Amino acid sequence: MLAEKLVALFICSQGMGEIDDLDYKNLLRSIKNNDLKEYHLDDKDVLIVAGVCCKTFDRNSKTMEPLAVLNDVFGTPLKALSEMNRIIKLMEKGILVNSNRCLFSGEEDGAQIFQRKSQLIEGQIALSDKFLRFIFNETDNRKKSLLTGYQSNDEFLEDIFTYISLIEEDNLPEAYRGISQDGLKGEGLLNRIEKRIRKTTITLPFVDVVKEFKLNRKEQVIVMCLLKAGINCQATPIIEICRMISSGFLNQLRIRECFEPQSPLVNNSIVEIGTGADVFSVFEEVTLAPSFVNRLLGKDIKITSRSLDSILKNEPMFELIEPAQTLEQVILADEIKLPLLAVIQTHKSDIGRTLKRWGFETQITKSEGIKILLAGAPGTGKTFCAGAIAQHLQKKMITTDISKVLDKYVGESEKRIRHIFDVYRQICEQIDNPPVLLLNEADQFLCRRISSVNHSVDHMNNRMQNIILEAMENIRGILICTTNLVDNFDEAYSRRFSLKFVLPRPGVTEREKLWRLHLPDKLPGKSNIDCRYLAESYEITGGQISLIVKNAAVQAATRPESERILTMTDLIYYCELEMGSNFEAHTKKIGFGRPS
Repeated sequence: MLAEKLVALFICSQGMGEIDDLDYKNLLRSIKNNDLKEYHLDDKDVLIVAGVCCKTFDRNSKTMEPLAVLNDVFGTPLKALSEMNRIIKLMEKGILVNSNRCLFSGEEDGAQIFQRKSQLIEGQIALSDKFLRFIFNETDNRKKSLLTGYQSNDEFLEDIFTYISLIEEDNLPEAYRGISQDGLKGEGLLNRIEKRIRKTTITLPFVDVVKEFKLNRKEQVIVMCLLKAGINCQATPIIEICRMISSGFLNQLRIRECFEPQSPLVNNSIVEIGTGADVFSVFEEVTLAPSFVNRLLGKDIKITSRSLDSILKNEPMFELIEPAQTLEQVILADEIKLPLLAVIQTHKSDIGRTLKRWGFETQITKSEGIKILLAGAPGTGKTFCAGAIAQHLQKKMITTDISKVLDKYVGESEKRIRHIFDVYRQICEQIDNPPVLLLNEADQFLCRRISSVNHSVDHMNNRMQNIILEAMENIRGILICTTNLVDNFDEAYSRRFSLKFVLPRPGVTEREKLWRLHLPDKLPGKSNIDCRYLAESYEITGGQISLIVKNAAVQAATRPESERILTMTDLIYYCELEMGSNFEAHTKKIGFGRPS
């Protein structure tokens, strides 16, 4: 049997055999010219093959480092390095396989597989299934029909998921994990998949994605694993992916590099990672982006949408709000309110389709999203108005604050601000009715970039602004920012907003409506309150009116049961108190109070 002859040859080459030098040379010549004639190998090639065979059978090590084999054959590390090309040659002939080989390169049968020596050093080599059958004189009894091209994407995915099931069984090196139902090991199944791909005439989305983003072997297997999990909307810890794909600490460390920010998988938003993930955040969970799950499954297949609660479950940076206020309760002058309603309608009605017919297809689309800036003095109703917009569109609202973003460690603040927009993009892709994203007091986020950078804090600020600017350019859904310090914004933000509103301090008419709005119908004494007088007497905002009414109501509620009624005296007292303690110097009282 050829396998026995190869083992015997390697043992003799190491000076441990029982045959003399002449018999050794004859054995080498016989194997080269007869047994392995079809492979066209020279003496050194045969000795390398014999060395791999001996390690495979003697030590039960199905994969091994190529330099270790070459060092055994040629005696010194220097000679081993000089013969690295021979390993590539044997891989091209189908004798050896390498764990870092790019699976679906689109090459025709017999074409050379490009290998870099650096990739070879990092990986493991093993005898191919085909060559193992050859040296044991076994025939391949599998039906030839298995090597026909794929007739559908479903058929291809079935093979992919079978392979993932094999490597999920244990932590052995990937080339020899598990056995499929038709007797194929992991690497053998991948070889068959690759051959069938070359014979396939239909479009396979997975192959298109691999070519488009130039994914290497590790990245391809990661996508396979996450695709299987993604069908059920399951997230997988990075450390579990590392253990599944490769054995050994160093190899698993290289797998983790596939999840770094600049890696093809993350940079192209193919995968989505939890807050603050980096090469060492191995316990963070990772998912395949829903758009890629749908793309790989086929355009007629859609995964089940995740609920908003399930996405935000492990996202402490966000607060979920269900607004109750309506646009009718938003007290604004018509010249402000009507344009605001018009912008909202482009998202809610068929106005967007009308604009598209008019030639605004690339400028105004629902998928492009709406970005609204609400500016104005404190208490003018910016946050209230944002909630009313969300309620009018029958949407919930999510918000965050700067305290959850800023971090003392270098780079963490930038990661968190990017994560805010990454999660919102994920929500918009997976939720049928995505919520409004509210950045309250947005001047904390959208400040000016610093031209003369002198400190690390300046670098951090500029990086954060660039991240936000890019994210706003591509955002979907509805983003609302509120601020009372719009002058602190970087000029670049001006064109990012679809519309910018300045909510003015309310006039007399608006103040009267605000007083009536904030006085509940069930409040005892409401009918005796002169809202017009209060509106004319005090130049205050809606926020201040709300605070005054609540404080006055609390005072009325503390009285004896028979005297629990709100009076004008209560309201005037708290109006005077609010005016006297107001931080805004330009706001002043007009008129004097009168008894109830």
